[in-house]
Amino acid sequence: MWFITAYSYALRREMSSFEQNLPLFASPSSIIVSASTVIPLKTQLAYKILERGRMRFWLQAEHISSAVTYKFLANNNELSPTNPNHASHDVEAGIIEFVLDHFTEDSEGTFTVQIEDGKARGQSSLVLVGADFKAALADAEHQRSEYVRVKDGPHFSEFLSVHVGDDCSVALICKVDNLKKETALHWFKDGVEITPEGPVNLASGTCKLPISLVIVSHRHTPSN
Repeated sequence: MWFITAYSYALRREMSSFEQNLPLFASPSSIIVSASTVIPLKTQLAYKILERGRMRFWLQAEHISSAVTYKFLANNNELSPTNPNHASHDVEAGIIEFVLDHFTEDSEGTFTVQIEDGKARGQSSLVLVGADFKAALADAEHQRSEYVRVKDGPHFSEFLSVHVGDDCSVALICKVDNLKKETALHWFKDGVEITPEGPVNLASGTCKLPISLVIVSHRHTPSN
């Protein structure tokens, strides 16, 4: 009993000394240990393939302020937000995004965004491995090849179709963009090249091949 009494007395003395050293506005009951709050998210980290095969990582928070800071990581390595990559946020929409310019075979793994907004913290991760990664990479490579094809060379803006004129003439028509003076177009039927009757209109890109095998007797002439 003496030991317990002595211990209680010593504890009261320690608490009394502690209270004396507190600021005037503080009391033992008002002491709060500072802790970070969690930033609530509307969506978790997701991705979208953009033009040129670039990868957009993004999420939407319930609320962010203009003082928000964030960083994106790939397999625990911070990604540079500078050119050719790009990072941005929209305070009003709560969207934070990162555009990765080069998404390649070496990009497989876990992507993470870490957010700080005042004392609030938030984090979200996206795992792209195995079949999910292969699907994303295939989509990115397709978008990249399409961009190169459209930008650097002729490409079809309107694919081959059959056109019937008011005079019942029939022709195959297509339209090609990004034509150059040296561009040559070739028509084939069953693997055999056909020479069109006229040159290609380089200004409009319209390619036309009249079908002369239509028999006149098969044409339908409307009656009065």
